[in-house]
Formats: sequence, C-alpha cells, structure tokens
Amino acid sequence: MPQSPPSCPRICSGDGGYGIGTLFSMATLGVVSGIVLGLTAKVGAAYWTATVINSIMGNNPESLTNQAMRQSCIGLLMT
Repeated sequence: MPQSPPSCPRICSGDGGYGIGTLFSMATLGVVSGIVLGLTAKVGAAYWTATVINSIMGNNPESLTNQAMRQSCIGLLMT
C-alpha cells in the first residue's frame, strides 16, 4: 500500500485555513452589503418624502432627474 508523502498534513491544514478565511470574508461581505443596501433605501425614501412634502406645500420641488442623480452619486460613494 503506497504511503502519502509527509507534506500532505501541512497542505491539508493550510487548505482548511484558506476555507475558513474565505467563509469569513464572504460573511463580512454579506453583512456590509446588507448595511449599505438598507442605508441606500433609507436615503431614497427620504428623497421621495421630501419631494412629496414640497409638492404638497407648493414649493418648487427638485426635478426627478436631479433627485436620481443625487441618489446614484450616494450609491457610488457607498461602493
């Protein structure tokens, strides 16, 4: 029966470490993505609320293009 080379346990333990590191980085990415997505949704809701309130009050609201450009810039900054 052939024997495995003596370096095999070191390689296998290294692969396990890489696997744990990969899982940690993916979990971190998921958490940060969730935070940023929630924050972007809140900013968008605030913009829409401000537009509705300004329209009801009779003020000159921002154009939809201007509002979309501001929200997209915030999205770019968060990435």
